[in-house]
Amino acid sequence: MMMTNNTCDIEKDLRVQRSTLPILMGRANARTLYRVLLLTWLFLLGGYAAFRFPVQDSWTWPLLLCCIFLAILCGTTLIKQLKFDLNPPCRPKAMKNIAALNGLLGLFYTLWLVL
Repeated sequence: MMMTNNTCDIEKDLRVQRSTLPILMGRANARTLYRVLLLTWLFLLGGYAAFRFPVQDSWTWPLLLCCIFLAILCGTTLIKQLKFDLNPPCRPKAMKNIAALNGLLGLFYTLWLVL
């Protein structure tokens, strides 16, 4: 969430002489890093789930169907997030979307820890 906010606020942060990673990298590089971090987050959680639950367990199939449903929800939200330019005008939508993605992926992670 911080990377979303900081990349959208580069101009504002420059005016108040605040030093953030997106300012040091520039908007284009910060946007690239942002997208890499989002995809890494998703793949790490997916990899954790793949190794956490062996497919031969009988209760795994209902869980797998639930995970597929959540993955579809996360996928559409992630695709939207990856398309944002992270400029000041898109900040409200980008922040709302990353909060939703954070909630969905947090739900995934919680389910996997509990089960």
